[in-house]
Amino acid sequence: MTRGWSIVMLVLVVASIAALWPRSSADERASTANSSVPVGPTPSSPPHSGTATVDPAVSSCPVPVPVPGPGRGGPLAGVTARCIADAAEVDLGEALGSEVTLLNLWASWCAPCRTEMPVLDTYAAEPDAIRVVGINVEDRPADAAALLTQLGIRYPNYIDDGAVQNALPAPPVLPLSFLVRPDGTIERVTDPTVFETPDQIRTAIKDYTS
Repeated sequence: MTRGWSIVMLVLVVASIAALWPRSSADERASTANSSVPVGPTPSSPPHSGTATVDPAVSSCPVPVPVPGPGRGGPLAGVTARCIADAAEVDLGEALGSEVTLLNLWASWCAPCRTEMPVLDTYAAEPDAIRVVGINVEDRPADAAALLTQLGIRYPNYIDDGAVQNALPAPPVLPLSFLVRPDGTIERVTDPTVFETPDQIRTAIKDYTS
């Protein structure tokens, strides 16, 4: 009798563990792929280690052009970032100059970023598009470069060592998009949080510039 009860109890314990074991449903995985994700995975090697090699088709980054008078103001004034295409480190505020720019923060491990970047690239290639610039964050340069090549992204991208993120008022999620105005002021684009079509980008830019 004692042995029989022991077997019954063992079966019940195993069944209880199996019932409580966490699972991720297909709906949860789909939701993650189409919404912002928190910044900060633990990489297997330090962020920004290694080298970045990108396809020659990837655009070079804007180069700072000295202008007379006081420098460009705003949160990005004096903030440096490194161009993924040629590894040149520049003052991002000066590099953006007085041109209206859609700034997009992303990482290679961010699923929504991977969905959004081709949409940004399609928009950036349109004749009447404003300039689009990507900022890779919390990532390894080699991984970032590989994703740009894999997706065929042509707009310029920089690698951030943390200074750009610190300068922008936003929650620690990705992707993030900001509209940088000619005077250096910046406004975060929150509707939508992830671009799914070029039309959404055009509408958002119109809303934030009108």
